[in-house]
Amino acid sequence: MISDFIIYSALLMGGIYLICWLCSRRFRATIEQPKYRFMQKLHQHDRGRNASGSGEDQSHV
Repeated sequence: MISDFIIYSALLMGGIYLICWLCSRRFRATIEQPKYRFMQKLHQHDRGRNASGSGEDQSHV
């Protein structure tokens, strides 16, 4: 019985999250912001490595 409650609660919360994500651009932007922040830092790091003049092609890494 308690396991049913846990399962249905998790499904309900997941459904609410999905509906909010689909309907609200602001919510979606807030949730996806860490991904874009990480990608920006990764590009900055790559540009810094390439600017250091290591002489090696790091494009395959």
